[in-house]
Amino acid sequence: MMRPDYIYIITRAHGLSTHLFTEDDYKSFVRLPDIVSFAEAVSKGDYIRKIGSIPREQINGKTLASAFGEVYVERFLYAIKISSGKVKNFVDMFVRRIEIENIKRILRAKFSGRAVSEEDLIKVPREFTYVNIVAMLESPTFDDALYHLTPSPYKEAIEFSQYAKSIGSPFPVELGIETEYFRRVVNTASKVKKGREVEKLLKVEYGTKLIYYILSIKILGGQVIYLEKYSDKMSRLMLIEPYIFNDFIRAKEDTALDVLNRSGYKWIVKYIEESVLKRSVSDLYYWSSKAFKEYAESYAARNPLNLVFLLWYLYSVEFEYRNLYTIALAKELDVKPEDIPIL
Repeated sequence: MMRPDYIYIITRAHGLSTHLFTEDDYKSFVRLPDIVSFAEAVSKGDYIRKIGSIPREQINGKTLASAFGEVYVERFLYAIKISSGKVKNFVDMFVRRIEIENIKRILRAKFSGRAVSEEDLIKVPREFTYVNIVAMLESPTFDDALYHLTPSPYKEAIEFSQYAKSIGSPFPVELGIETEYFRRVVNTASKVKKGREVEKLLKVEYGTKLIYYILSIKILGGQVIYLEKYSDKMSRLMLIEPYIFNDFIRAKEDTALDVLNRSGYKWIVKYIEESVLKRSVSDLYYWSSKAFKEYAESYAARNPLNLVFLLWYLYSVEFEYRNLYTIALAKELDVKPEDIPIL
């Protein structure tokens, strides 16, 4: 019989999921004529107070992104509040993915020489971070920003610095950071009683990200063979046999899809093959994210009374943030509705 605290959190996750926007909502949002009408349309439910406090003349992509980020964080923190025991520990660790996103935004800006400030980040309480984000922001160079990972769990990612520079992209460093994050969150999930499905879905998410990063590095002309020494750790985290993973690393981007077709990730190929053929890293990011979203949605639908539904709710909160953020920036740039990529 399921524990009462598990029943409670799963039931709450079902209830909270009804607060999220639907696919029809997004279809309506992208058709709106401008960013102000979009702000008015989303100003309901959990967003009323945040968006309602923005003066009309100050509504823009950045102010809306900040408001969406605040709701995103508040929903995650509320999930921690209503959890208990080892489930609470898991959600606490899961929430630290927001810090990962902030670190990546800073590193990408520093790598390309762009200005970046706190306004460009998602505001998250200090207790949910390992890294001195302010110090990273104030760092004059990419290497200086990386230095601030030294006292954190993500310090091993620093060794990917030269590799990143050789391909002209911070992706290898990001991959190192993501790998440590997933190692930690999967380990925390493994301690949750009846958390096997949660652990599996996390590993599938990591696998999806790993596929995106490795194929992107191949498209950028990088020698992915450098990653072979990490293949044991990475393959165990993504639920794939080490020899298949090594074949995937060694293959060119077109034949790499054939390798995936021999693995448990063959379901992702139909989503990403066109992006790989086009050699489009941005399209690959969108379609790999879309693939995982639909995989996770189906997995949760088959396990509605399992803790994995809580994980699906947390993913859905993140997907909503990403969709609203994308629409806000698209409206500001006057992007055509049919060209706005919604997950």
